[in-house]
Amino acid sequence: MQGVYYGIFEARDQNNITPVVNIQPLLELNDWITATSVFAEYGDGRKIATLLSNHYKKLEPDQKREFNAIQKLSSQLEFHSKAVGFAAPRLYLENLQNISKNISNKEILHSFSPALDYVIESFEQEISQYKTFSPDWKNFLTAAEIFFEKNRLF
Repeated sequence: MQGVYYGIFEARDQNNITPVVNIQPLLELNDWITATSVFAEYGDGRKIATLLSNHYKKLEPDQKREFNAIQKLSSQLEFHSKAVGFAAPRLYLENLQNISKNISNKEILHSFSPALDYVIESFEQEISQYKTFSPDWKNFLTAAEIFFEKNRLF
């Protein structure tokens, strides 16, 4: 779909010309709100990953090189969602370590979509709870607490 257009009849000028605006970004905003809400509540970032991937595919080749971290984050969100959904602490820790490397360049991620700020902050908060990402019992306990907070039970 190229756009959703709305003619603002009430805003017509003295020549009776009615402005027409594309309201598709407003509709896409609703998708981002829904996806972020699901991520916040359950740790499920699949909808965000899909939105990122779809937006990334529309970029020109030179832009894709600049925003390569977006494609990585999309894949990492998919994997993160599965690790949290299956309450798999070892996979969760491995992926969280990869995410920590990828989100280090916040400026690029923010310039792609400011909506990612919340996702980045959420991951930074999770990452801050670990001194290392080794698969030991302390990290598994921390992961279990995070899963519980995200309404994912064993």
